[in-house]
Amino acid sequence: METTRDLILTSALKVFSRKGYRNSSIKDIADKAEINSLTIFRYFHDKNELFQSTIQMAREHKFDPSPLDHRLSYKDIAADLNIMSEYYIDEIYANIALMRIYISETQNFDELKTCSWFICPWLKEHFISY
Repeated sequence: METTRDLILTSALKVFSRKGYRNSSIKDIADKAEINSLTIFRYFHDKNELFQSTIQMAREHKFDPSPLDHRLSYKDIAADLNIMSEYYIDEIYANIALMRIYISETQNFDELKTCSWFICPWLKEHFISY
């Protein structure tokens, strides 16, 4: 079950992704979450804290390799690399809101400059372990 905090973070991710940090307001995020703006301030001190928490939440995505592992032969490297690359592309599209934020906000937030948004660390580890 999604908590109110999770709902706020999910809504913030969508709003920041579409409008950018500067053009997003707490009201926009509250409207997206279908809650009162004051509710957001029960969980987050200000918009910056909400933004940082949103990025952190999205970066904590956990990778379950079992569906991918079941599709791999571990015999035909070309076929397996094709399967892994398709899976990688699917993961990028599943996380497109986060990708948009990284692309649009990297110049405004130093902490984003150190993130390799285009290399999902867990997928990279899966490639290496193969």
